[in-house]
Amino acid sequence: MDTLGQLSTNGTDVLDRARAVSARLMARGASAEAAGRLPQETIDEVIAADIMRLVVPARYGGLEVAYPVIPHVSRLLGRGCLATSWTVGICLQHNLQLGFWPRAAQDEFWGKGPSVFAPGFIVPGGTATKVDGGWRLCGHWRFGSGYPHGDWILLGAFEVDDAGAKGPLRRFALPVAETTPVDNWQMAGMRASGTWDCTLDGVVVPEHRSFPAHKMMDGTAPGLADNRGPLWRIPLITFYYPNMAAMMLGAAEGVASLVIEATKKRVVSYGGAKAAELATTQTRIGAAMAHLNAAAALLDHETARIWDTAVANTSFTDEDRARVRANCTWITKAARTVASDLIDYAGTGSFHQNNPLQRFHREINVLASHQFYDWDRMAGVYGRSLLGQSIPPGELV
Repeated sequence: MDTLGQLSTNGTDVLDRARAVSARLMARGASAEAAGRLPQETIDEVIAADIMRLVVPARYGGLEVAYPVIPHVSRLLGRGCLATSWTVGICLQHNLQLGFWPRAAQDEFWGKGPSVFAPGFIVPGGTATKVDGGWRLCGHWRFGSGYPHGDWILLGAFEVDDAGAKGPLRRFALPVAETTPVDNWQMAGMRASGTWDCTLDGVVVPEHRSFPAHKMMDGTAPGLADNRGPLWRIPLITFYYPNMAAMMLGAAEGVASLVIEATKKRVVSYGGAKAAELATTQTRIGAAMAHLNAAAALLDHETARIWDTAVANTSFTDEDRARVRANCTWITKAARTVASDLIDYAGTGSFHQNNPLQRFHREINVLASHQFYDWDRMAGVYGRSLLGQSIPPGELV
């Protein structure tokens, strides 16, 4: 199933270590789900494997690997546990974001080492009032995956003046210890991702740990004066999409491996036939793997194309960005469909509570509800770009 090929980068060693970590994740799935967070053992192994160093600037001990390594790590982890892949993968994306802050903030983020966890909140949840030396934050932010493991928290807030008028959106970073956690993540799947809320009531964030949010999207973030490598030339959402598709693809591959191994031993309840000897079984398994192979090939193609563009330091067109989003959303849709079909075919035993297939099933379907995976919307934007129509503001950030 590994189609990445040979990469002349220090990321290849990390892939081997990520594969070893993944092999141990499935056995921890039930306890992680019950706890509502990843076990410390998993966090320690992820750090020891150098996974959190992948997109950290080299001057802080980071690896700055070739971009295709990032989604491949998420794909490997997804084969063992989707909640783990999501939590770690989101924090990897946020490590890239940390490189957008001014140099003084970066010195704080990585001052104690490169393996930092920085959960964050995409949707703005509060207000920012200017005070001497910084900004006072108040409000409630929702859906911060990996919150229990955070060193730093990233969030957005709208500026407000003394009269309460709302101004531009700003991005902030602050130590997790300065935030108030709200553990309200009671979900049917992805419980182990620890996607908590947080509240702030008058916490002051210094000026150097804030900048206007639009700079994160238009390539003018202050940290880019220091971080000039190819990773930071990739548009933020273009960086995100293959990584998030890889998580779902990996989970579907994990399902396929479990179903194939179980089917080799399975005897059909009514009739007593060996399932593996039935032509219908062989056809279903073969068709499922063909779909996953196609999705993997598309993912590898997109990640290579993104990296080639970044290394060449050429611009990403609107059509480039729309294509990445549509193709990666198709990958997630295909992965969900294949995983669900395989689990259904594997029989009622797949839904026993001690069977990891039922957890994969729940997590894949819960995660598929994320707005990043809205196939109709992403396909529509790609179609508009191909037909020469204007793209609505905000669609290609």
